[in-house]
Amino acid sequence: MWLDLQSVLVGLATGLFVYYVIYRYRYRLPPGPFALPVIGNYTVYTNPLYHREVYKLSKQYGPVLRLQFGPKMFVFLNDLDTIMEALVKRKTDIAGRPSMKSLQIISEEKTISFGSYCHSWKMHRKVANLALRHFLQSTMMDDTIQRTLTKFMDKMASEKQPFAVKDYLNKIQFHIIYNLCMGTNTDEEIERFIQRIDDINSTFGGGFIEDVYPLIGKLWPSKKFCKYVKLVEEFLAVFYKKLEDHRTEFNENDVRDLMDQLLLSNKKAEESQDSDMILEDTRIVQTIVAIFYAGVDTTRITMDWFVCFMSGLPDIQEKCRQEIESVLGTRRPSVRDRASLPYIEACLYETLRRASAFSLTIPHSTLCDTQVGGYDIPKETIVFPNMFALHMNPKYWENPEMFDPHRFISNDGNLETKVDGWLPFSAGLRTCLGEALAKSEMVTMCAYLLQRFEFRLPEGVDPNFSGVSGAFSATEVPAPYKIIVKDRFA
Repeated sequence: MWLDLQSVLVGLATGLFVYYVIYRYRYRLPPGPFALPVIGNYTVYTNPLYHREVYKLSKQYGPVLRLQFGPKMFVFLNDLDTIMEALVKRKTDIAGRPSMKSLQIISEEKTISFGSYCHSWKMHRKVANLALRHFLQSTMMDDTIQRTLTKFMDKMASEKQPFAVKDYLNKIQFHIIYNLCMGTNTDEEIERFIQRIDDINSTFGGGFIEDVYPLIGKLWPSKKFCKYVKLVEEFLAVFYKKLEDHRTEFNENDVRDLMDQLLLSNKKAEESQDSDMILEDTRIVQTIVAIFYAGVDTTRITMDWFVCFMSGLPDIQEKCRQEIESVLGTRRPSVRDRASLPYIEACLYETLRRASAFSLTIPHSTLCDTQVGGYDIPKETIVFPNMFALHMNPKYWENPEMFDPHRFISNDGNLETKVDGWLPFSAGLRTCLGEALAKSEMVTMCAYLLQRFEFRLPEGVDPNFSGVSGAFSATEVPAPYKIIVKDRFA
């Protein structure tokens, strides 16, 4: 029995070694540190801020870096040239998504964010883009932002002691995106929804062994993974119930939110008999899920960082306020004012650079053998553009640790919209679907908050712009802080 087991282990080890030698001989793979067989570069991927470790390693091994996460090979791109080569020049070569069980469950394999690149994915994205474009032309965003911010800013104004603004920013963002996507609802229902999202995020954080070793997921799924599956089922059930209600109440002359807009798009496609443009229910739900998740998590982290920077940098905060007073006076901000507030938008852009909400993009996967930076990237390799490395590279940014909005202001005082080394919404075929929505919403929110409040730190507290690990690996949030607000309208 022991000899048989020993023979199996020796055979397995020999097979793996032969496969490794053949693999290395066939491809000119990117360089990287030594990885333990089967386990991989354990000290890297178990670090919650492993995007920083990847950036350090890239200085030693070069901008195209190979690492092993368990038995899987990952390639990280750490500078502008290699990221643009991969996402723009190579286009479809690296437009896939990896086959990971956790992503398949939440995406139902029919989402824009995690779906594989194919004809149906292109049509799905086209419909979603058109719906978002029509939606942004309405007054609904302005109405929702004004109503939500007024409600929560009144509560913030009642705070007499230093408080954690993060709680308010979370609620503001959830209310806005929930109302924009699926219509108004009670505070209690949205609170329950917030809890669902936070539960999923905390369970997802750190990843699943089932994604690295799929066989384990089939034979012995962990308690953590089983909990995640149950949470996702409950989460998606809310969206399907909302879709059912929207379809019952649908009135093409009264489009109330993005879900209505998608139903209207379907109706028009059916009338024109354009079957490619008709979304099945799963794709409608997954479009809303994609916008919801991207809109909530990215925006609430970014706004938390924005207030953190403004509280610790009163001179920059005052310049923002001067711009608001010059352009708006006492009039409330509108989405349409965005073009007239270049300094505030520059502060937002610098926040997105200095504190990337997601330091690594959603993982890409190669659809064929390809090359990046002179190295071979085999088919079905997972590829991560490292936005942290890009945004903190002194090649593109002088004193990258410093918060300086003038990086995005031209000599004539206008906003520089195209700056080398700035890609918070990614690039190429997989660029963020909600980029226009997010920018418009966040600039308006920033103007609203700074028009009404003066943010400052408690007496004797120094600014702290150090990031700590967020709910997901490779996300950074501000270290816990409290602020004092002065209501300028009181």
